[in-house]
Amino acid sequence: NFEDIDLSLIKSFPDFNLSIEGLYIVGNDDFNQDTLINVQTISMALDIFSVLNSDNYIVKRINLIDPSFNIIVNKDGKANYDISLPDNAGSSSKSSTEETSTFSMSIKKFQISNGKVNYIDQELNTQVIISGLNHTLSGELESENFVLRTSTKVESISLVYDGISYLTEATLAYNANINADTKNEIYTLGKNELIINNLFVDFDGSVSFINDDPNMVITFASKGNKFKDILSMIPAIYTTGYEKIITDGTFSVNGYVKGIYTDEQLPSFDINAEVKDGMFSYP
Repeated sequence: NFEDIDLSLIKSFPDFNLSIEGLYIVGNDDFNQDTLINVQTISMALDIFSVLNSDNYIVKRINLIDPSFNIIVNKDGKANYDISLPDNAGSSSKSSTEETSTFSMSIKKFQISNGKVNYIDQELNTQVIISGLNHTLSGELESENFVLRTSTKVESISLVYDGISYLTEATLAYNANINADTKNEIYTLGKNELIINNLFVDFDGSVSFINDDPNMVITFASKGNKFKDILSMIPAIYTTGYEKIITDGTFSVNGYVKGIYTDEQLPSFDINAEVKDGMFSYP
C-alpha cells in the first residue's frame, strides 16, 4: 500500500519525476502481521523522451529515502520476503499466440538514503542490525557487459551469531567497480575496498555460476594497517577512548575463498593474520 503518488516536471526538469509516498509491504501467511518494507519516499527520475516516444523507459535515478527493511527467517527456514506469486498466477486462458509486449525499462542509478535493516535468522541464530545505510549503484544495467559501480556507507552495524557479538555499532564503507558479464554470468571484481571502523581490506577475484550455484575465486589482503586498527574491531575499546590508546606495530591479514557454494558444500578458504611488534597501553 502507499499514501500518495505524484508526477512532476519541476523537481527534475527536464525529466519526469515520479514520487511515491509512504509505501509499505507486509508479509503473508505466518508473517501477515509483520511489515517487510516501509519507505518514506521513492523518487524516480524518468527520461522525458523515452516516456513520450517509446516503450523503452529510461530511469535515470531511483532513490529510496528513509527505507526500513525488516527481514525474518523463522526456525523452519521460511522467510518473510518470499511473497512473489507463482509462475502460473493469473489467467491460463490466454492464447499462446498472443502478441508479446515490447515494454522494457532501463535503470541508470539506484540509491538508498538513510536506510535501516533488521535481519533476524532464527534458523541460523543470527541477527544483523544496520542503521544509517547510504548506498549508490550505477551502470548500464540493461547491457550484457557493463561496469557496475557501487558505494556503500553504514553509520552503525551490529552482528550477533550464535550468541556471540562479532560487531557492535561498527562503521562500514565499501567501494567497488565490478565488471559484469550478464550473458555468461561472470562478475569480476575490480577496485574493491572494505573499511570496518579503521580496518582496511582490499578484494580481488570473480564470481560465476555453475548450475545456478555461485563459484567464487576471491582473494583479500589488508592495506597498510597499523596494530591500532585491529583494536578498533573490539567494541569496548573503540567506543571508550580509542583515540587515547598508545600503540606500536603493524597488523596484516590475507587469504582466499575458492570453490562452489551450495546447501551441501562450502568453498575452500584460508585466512592468515599476523601482528608484528605489537604493543598498546591505555593512559
